Amino acid sequence: MDEKFTFSEKQLSRLRSEYCQLDDNEFETFVEQAKRLELDPFCRQIYAVKKEGSKMQVLCTIDGLRIVAERSSKYAGQTPAMWCGNDGVWKDVWLEKTPPAACKVGVMRSDFNQPLYAVARFDSYNQGTSYWTSMPDIMISKCAEALALRRAFPARLSGCYSDAEINTDKQIRTETVQVPADEKAFLAEYVADPEALKRIDLAEALKERDYQGELYSDKSAETLLKIRKRLNRLLKEEKLPEEKAAVLQRKLDAIEAILCDKQIHGAEETA
Repeated sequence: MDEKFTFSEKQLSRLRSEYCQLDDNEFETFVEQAKRLELDPFCRQIYAVKKEGSKMQVLCTIDGLRIVAERSSKYAGQTPAMWCGNDGVWKDVWLEKTPPAACKVGVMRSDFNQPLYAVARFDSYNQGTSYWTSMPDIMISKCAEALALRRAFPARLSGCYSDAEINTDKQIRTETVQVPADEKAFLAEYVADPEALKRIDLAEALKERDYQGELYSDKSAETLLKIRKRLNRLLKEEKLPEEKAAVLQRKLDAIEAILCDKQIHGAEETA
C-alpha cells in the first residue's frame, strides 16, 4: 500500500460533516477502509451507507473496484460482458425489450491460464429501482464484473461490494410526490434559483445521490436546505479543483430542482 495515501485534516472534516449519521467508530472504519483500498470518497470511488436501524455498510462503485484491480501487477484485463435470456444462449449485446436472465464477465490475471468467469442472475440482484428498470443489462453486468473481480483478487477485494450489488435506496420514488405537512414551513421559505433550474433536468436531478449513496429525492425539505447551505459554503470558502467544484455544483443544481419539485407539489396539494 502507498503510505502517502491519506487525508488532510480539512478533508477529514469535510467527510465527517457529510457522514454525520455515523458514530466515531464507524467513521474511523470507513476512513481506514478507504485508505486500505486507496480509494477516493470525494470522487465517489468508495462511500458509506447507514440506514436507520441498520449497521453501516462500506460500498465501492464499480470504478473503485476496477482501480484496485488495475493497481495489481497481475491484472490483465477483462472479457467483454455477455448476456443470455432464459434460453441460455449467450450474446455480446442485449437488444431485447425484456431484461436479460443473466450476465457473465471474465477477469484475466497474468498468472491464470484462462479468464476467471463469474455469472450474475438478474433475479438475484434486481432491486426494482429506476436504474434497474431502464438499464437492466448495464446493472447486471456491473454485478457480474464485481463478482469476477472479487474472485480474481480476494486478498484486496474480499468483502468489498459494489453499489450495484447492494440495495442502497430507502424507497422507490413514485410518480406522485406527497409532501408531509411539517415540510411546508420549510418550503414556504425556499426561493428557487432560476439559473440552477436551467442547468439540470428534473429526471437527472432525481437520480443524483449524496456521498453516502442516498438519493437526494428521498430526503426531507429541511435536510435538503441544510445540505444546500453547506455545499454553497464549501464552494465559496474553499479553493476546490475545477473537477470537484463541478461535482458540488451539480449536486447543488439537483437539490434546487428537487426542492422546486417538492414546492410545486406542495402548492398543488394545498390548492
